[in-house]
Amino acid sequence: MNQNNLKDLVISTFQEILAEDPNFFFTDKLSILTWKSKKIEGALITKIGNRRYLGLLRKDSQGQDYWKYKPLNKHSESEQADSKSSAQLADNIAKFHQRQEQTREYGKSNSEQSVNSPSS
Repeated sequence: MNQNNLKDLVISTFQEILAEDPNFFFTDKLSILTWKSKKIEGALITKIGNRRYLGLLRKDSQGQDYWKYKPLNKHSESEQADSKSSAQLADNIAKFHQRQEQTREYGKSNSEQSVNSPSS
């Protein structure tokens, strides 16, 4: 992500926060904390003021890493961990079935070649 895109993203995020709560930035002390999630590997929890956000590492179309944040409520982190693990499980099952089908196709093509090839 280049510098201009990052700047635009930060500005638009702050504008959204300001639209929701005009006094958000006029507190005596604006605190921003970030820590690693204990429930989701590789995720970050970021707290801005009294709001928490779940940050997940992503890759863009050019292979560069970026963080995608979404508001976090009490159950979001555990739900995200559950949905992430179930999504990974479904993905693994789909990959397994795909490999099985490839193996079957490979076996069929090899047996057809041996049947059709002339013997000496």
